[in-house]
Amino acid sequence: MSPINALNAGFCMNEKPNVSANESSRIAIQEIAADLAIGSHTVYQMLEPGIIPGIRLKRGWLFTRFASNNWRQTCGKAAA
Repeated sequence: MSPINALNAGFCMNEKPNVSANESSRIAIQEIAADLAIGSHTVYQMLEPGIIPGIRLKRGWLFTRFASNNWRQTCGKAAA
């Protein structure tokens, strides 16, 4: 297992996240890093190959709270 996959495996959530009005709001890279207790550089390394779902917009990334919660709920695996 690669270090990134091992890292990814540690962020799974078994319980459902709280759904709020901010579910579709954007999240900053720093917030993602703080949530996962990793550095922002690692977040970028996980965004590039698609380990963490995000959309590349020019020089930045778009990452939504909904995508974050969905990714953590499914442990990064695509829905069947």
